[in-house]
Amino acid sequence: MFRAEPWAEAFTGTAALSPEDPEEGLSLTAEALEYLRLFCRFALLLPGDLSGCGDAGRMDASIQRALEKQSCSGPAADTARRFILLMIRRGCFHQHKRIILEIEKIIYRRKGLKEVIVETAVDPGEQLLSAARKKAALLTGAREIKTTIRIIPSLIGGVRLRIGSVLFDGSIKGQLKKMAADLSAADLSGLEA
Repeated sequence: MFRAEPWAEAFTGTAALSPEDPEEGLSLTAEALEYLRLFCRFALLLPGDLSGCGDAGRMDASIQRALEKQSCSGPAADTARRFILLMIRRGCFHQHKRIILEIEKIIYRRKGLKEVIVETAVDPGEQLLSAARKKAALLTGAREIKTTIRIIPSLIGGVRLRIGSVLFDGSIKGQLKKMAADLSAADLSGLEA
């Protein structure tokens, strides 16, 4: 079973991205992640599954040419280039999305940023989003909240907050389910042998 966490830890712990100043390190890591995303999009345009030293060599040559054309260099670009080549050599490039998600989580954690998914039946509007951010900050203790909105019409109304693996359900659908469960429990408790 593939585990993305060690790959993400290796990426974010790279010596080139870890200068003395932690803030500068976070900036370099975020920049390297953007390069990694760019290189992954580029790699997806290539035909077939990328795996092995031959594919890594071809990809390296392509990345080098692109970086030279754009006059890009530095530790962030080099780290992303070496990392994607390692993923290709080790045959796990197909897991790039999972690895990138884990890298984002590490960056968020280091920044004191928490990602919260706000699920509503309709577009929540800025007032509801602001309230959701405040509630999430209170629940998590995070300094900053990043929200992602998901529109789920079956919720009928209200809002659900997903913070990591925890779900806070204030939707009408959730309230109706709870009421149905309470009614079922009440019906069963009235039956005595």
